[in-house]
Amino acid sequence: MDAIEPGEYEAFVIKRRRAYLARFARFDALGGSFTPTWHWPAFFFAPWWLLYRKMYLWAVLAFIVSLRPQVALFAHLACGVTGYYLYYRRARSAIASLKQAFPGQDIRGECMDAGGVHGWAPVLALVALSLILAGLAVSGLLAVIFARYHASWV
Repeated sequence: MDAIEPGEYEAFVIKRRRAYLARFARFDALGGSFTPTWHWPAFFFAPWWLLYRKMYLWAVLAFIVSLRPQVALFAHLACGVTGYYLYYRRARSAIASLKQAFPGQDIRGECMDAGGVHGWAPVLALVALSLILAGLAVSGLLAVIFARYHASWV
């Protein structure tokens, strides 16, 4: 397999290239092996960050695991430690597939399409958070109303 050029990584990452490329270079120097790093957005917003970076299967898994309070913190910690590496693996896999599909061609344009980010993911996260908070407010209000109503019957 051909080596992945820094320009291909740059085209794939698009946003915050410097931070990602520094970690990618470290992973490449280790032959693609994992080494712990720390990624704050992946820690705080694990499922949403994974969606933002187009890692759908990991995002679904993170959403499911985050529903279990007993393991949610562990899942977010794991995502914070492995976030750069997960994205590195996704970039390598996608770029290798593109090189195979377009042998000998400049694939940077295809890398930009395959990689990058979903601008709608942060908006979706805010909408979901707003709906959750509204639901909590309504259920709290209903609990107060029912408690007062029930108290008047006693």
